[in-house]
Amino acid sequence: MLQTDYKLSPRTYLYGNYNGFSSRYSSYFEDHTVSGGLGYQLYNTDSLLLEAELGPGFRYQEPNVDEIDDDEIIFKDIVKEPIVRGNINFSWNPLENLTFATKLTVTAGQSNTRMDTEVNVTNDITETIALKLAYDSKYHTKVPSPTLSKRDSIFTVNLLFAF
Repeated sequence: MLQTDYKLSPRTYLYGNYNGFSSRYSSYFEDHTVSGGLGYQLYNTDSLLLEAELGPGFRYQEPNVDEIDDDEIIFKDIVKEPIVRGNINFSWNPLENLTFATKLTVTAGQSNTRMDTEVNVTNDITETIALKLAYDSKYHTKVPSPTLSKRDSIFTVNLLFAF
């Protein structure tokens, strides 16, 4: 994912976003979106951040037809369509060395809706080393075949270094 923000006021900003992945094992070989729109920081302090974004965009999806039989296919066409993207970011630092963060992104188009959820906890062990536990999930309301999973998820453990 790539994102750029341009501040319009202390709480309001314009954003540009690209989100995409290529995978041989998910319901879609290719799943890419480009979006731009307006963001607003509902709450922003040293320990709490809550912001929302909304804007139009474009989606490209290539279904994974290698994992299904010809008689199972619901749709096998490449998706190229306009979308609407909404995003909510939440980050909370209850302690100086501990951060809880979550993000929910909904990308809706005519062919399907994708919901991306990210939840993570970061603990600063020292000033230069941190441990991050994260759970990421992508859910599609419609996939090319009933034999393919609607949800792809991953749990990661990361050791972060600052130089």
